[in-house]
Amino acid sequence: MFSTRLQCETCGNELELGAYFGPCPNCLKREIISEISVKYDYEAIKNVLSKEVLSKRSRIDLWRFGEFLPVENQKNELHLGDGCTPLIEARSLAKEFGIKRLYIKDESRNLTWSFKDRLACVGVARALDFGTKMITGLSTGNHGAASAAHASAAGLRSVIFTVPYIPKTMEIYMRMVGAMLVPIDLPEDKFGDYPYDILRTCVEKLNWYPLTAYTVPPATNAYAVEGYKTIGHEICEDLNWKSPDFVLFPTGQGDGFSKYWKGFSEMVTVGFVEDSPKMIAVQPTGASPLAEAVTHGLDVVPRIAAKSTVQFSTGVSSSSNEALKAIKISHGSVATVSDEEAISAQKNLGMKEGIFSEQSSASSVAALPSLIEKGIIDRDSTVVCVITSSGLKDTSVPENNLPHISPIRNNWSSFVDFLKTTYQYDIS
Repeated sequence: MFSTRLQCETCGNELELGAYFGPCPNCLKREIISEISVKYDYEAIKNVLSKEVLSKRSRIDLWRFGEFLPVENQKNELHLGDGCTPLIEARSLAKEFGIKRLYIKDESRNLTWSFKDRLACVGVARALDFGTKMITGLSTGNHGAASAAHASAAGLRSVIFTVPYIPKTMEIYMRMVGAMLVPIDLPEDKFGDYPYDILRTCVEKLNWYPLTAYTVPPATNAYAVEGYKTIGHEICEDLNWKSPDFVLFPTGQGDGFSKYWKGFSEMVTVGFVEDSPKMIAVQPTGASPLAEAVTHGLDVVPRIAAKSTVQFSTGVSSSSNEALKAIKISHGSVATVSDEEAISAQKNLGMKEGIFSEQSSASSVAALPSLIEKGIIDRDSTVVCVITSSGLKDTSVPENNLPHISPIRNNWSSFVDFLKTTYQYDIS
C-alpha cells in the first residue's frame, strides 16, 4: 500500500491511516466542515509502475490502478467488474454540436449501473482491512445500491438510511441487493437536506462503517472516495495517455468531482500525461451551490435552499469546498441545467448514441451546447462527458414524457396508422 497518511485539505492537519471517516477534527473546532484526503508516496509508485507495466495488466476492473488506492490487504479487493468502463466516441452528437471530438464515459456499465460502484468497491475493501461487520450510509438510490451490493458480496451486512420520496425502482434495487433500508420521514420541501442524527449515532456508538457522510456533508469516507479517481486514470489511458481538453461531470455534493480531478492530477504527477483537463461541474438549475460560489467569487461554497428537481441524484443544498478548488485550479467552470434540458438530453443520448442514462447523468451532455455557444468550450476541443448512472434506475420521468402506446389490430392498415399517429412516421 502506497498511501502514507490522511491530511485535511484546508488546514493541513495530518492523521494516521486509521479508522476515521469524518471531517477534519481540527477544522470542526472552528465550525468548518473540511474534507480529509488520502496522501501517497508518488515517487515510490513511479519506481514500480509505468505505462508499460499497466499495458500488461488485464482490463478487468479498477484494481489495475491499485497502487493509487488505499487498501492494505490485496485479499480484500472485490473483483466484481467495477471500473474499466467504455469511453465511447459520440460521433453523432459531436456532429450535432459542431465539436471536433466528443466522448462519453459510460459509468452505467458498473456492477449496480453507476459510478458509485467505484466508491463502494474501494470503501468496502478498506472496511475489510479494519475488520468491519456492518456497512451504513444515507442515500437516495445509487450510493445505497452500490454500498449494499458490495457489502453483500464481501459477506457483510448493510443498513441504508433514505428519504421516503425516492423512486420506487431505487427502493426495490437497494433492498434486493441486501440493504436493510430505513426511510426517515422528511418533507419534500426540505429537498437536498438529509437526516444524519441516527446515522451519526450508528457510526460513533456502534462502530458501523460509513460509506457516505455521516455528519454535515460533504465530508465523507476519505478511503472510499479514492475509488472515483480511477475514472480519470482510465480516460487518460483510453486517449493514449493524453488528457482531454474538458471533462463534464454531473455533480452533487462534489466529493466525487474533486477526486476525478485528483485522478487526472496523479497521472501528471507520475508522468503518464503532460497536463490535465479543465473540469466542468454540472448541477441542476435551482439546486447548484457550486454555481452560487463561482458566480459570486466565493472561496467557500454556500449552503442554499435547493429546489426539487427530476435530476434527483445531483440536486443538493451543499457542495464541497474541494470541488470548488478543483474548478479553480483546473481553470474550469460550473454549468447549470434545467429539468427540461436534462430530459431532452436524456432522449437525445438514447436516439443518437444508444445510451439510456439517468436524468442527472444526461446533464453533462445537456450542458455542452450552451458552453460551446458561450465560447467556454472551443469547437476544436476534445471533450469527455461522464454518464454516471443508468436510466433504468428511475423510469418515471421518461415514462411521463413518452407518447402513450396501446396494442393495435393485427392488420397492415392499423400498423401504418399507428406509426403515423404515434411516431409521425409515414410509410403509406
